[in-house]
Amino acid sequence: MENRIDVIKSALKLSRAMRRRPPGGEHKFPPPVARTLSVLTDNDGATSRELCEILDVRPSSLSELLGKMEEHGLVTRRASDEDKRAAKVLLTDEGKAAAAGLKEDMDKHAAEFSACFTDEEAAQFCALTEKLSAHLEASAPEREEGPCGHGRGHGPCHGPRGFHGHHGPFCGPERGFHGHHGPFC
Repeated sequence: MENRIDVIKSALKLSRAMRRRPPGGEHKFPPPVARTLSVLTDNDGATSRELCEILDVRPSSLSELLGKMEEHGLVTRRASDEDKRAAKVLLTDEGKAAAAGLKEDMDKHAAEFSACFTDEEAAQFCALTEKLSAHLEASAPEREEGPCGHGRGHGPCHGPRGFHGHHGPFCGPERGFHGHHGPFC
């Protein structure tokens, strides 16, 4: 590599390729729901406060998300026996089945995405991307945070389309996540 700019070009090329080829066909759940299901798989019965910390979201955002997930029968909330002010979030049987299906899909798609790597190459790739990510995080300039936790005027929450370019907490009113129609649209 003659020029260090090639690192940036390679990272941007990979980013574009990842956006052009999403990790699977139809998405049953938008990313916030899928991520919450995944986290609850390992933390079933966590309190809302604990989930806010793990997911790095505001309590109001989590409350809205959990409300939608409850409406669709994926989770249930109940008062904690230890602290009646705290609500425990539990996966329903439907939520457990959905989380298991998501994990299976993710494992399948991860294998497809990384099929070009040997095990050693995959480990090297992960180590190098972690190293680059840590360097970029450490060298990022400090900036004033907006109410969403991102810098004012920066980040995915700003602009007319909201978080990651989607309207509302799940998706746009005219189409679902990534243009698909699903149960959260």
